[in-house]
Amino acid sequence: MARPLILVGVLLYTADHVTLRESGSITIPCLYNSQYKPNSKYWCEGYFWHSCQITARANATGKRTITDYPALDIFTVKLNKLTSSDSGFYWCAVEIGSRANPDDKKYLYVTVKSAPDVSVVNSSVSGHEGGDISVKCLYSSRYQNKLKQWCRIS
Repeated sequence: MARPLILVGVLLYTADHVTLRESGSITIPCLYNSQYKPNSKYWCEGYFWHSCQITARANATGKRTITDYPALDIFTVKLNKLTSSDSGFYWCAVEIGSRANPDDKKYLYVTVKSAPDVSVVNSSVSGHEGGDISVKCLYSSRYQNKLKQWCRIS
């Protein structure tokens, strides 16, 4: 479930925790306030904000790829080919750039497992308006008789 984090009138939110399979990939949505469309977006790794390491910036590609969609007030972070050593705290962030108005950010925890309790085959899907899409969700046997739900961040 996404929870908003409000800082000085700014809104940036994403999931709190995601789990994925080793060597898999995931696309994480980071939603931001529309006034920050022109600002730089980035991805930071580490438990503490003041000491996290920036590992990707918007419109750069690599093991971590950020794509900004300003018309939708969202940027996505795609994490590729992860291993269990990639588990940890990460931050979606928007560069504001002043001491009086620091960068807006939201942390989340990423868990990478060889066999997670719940996972998806592809974390990013696309389709045509009016058409269908399919997301294959995998889960461990302990969830066999539990209610399954789907949610949308908008």
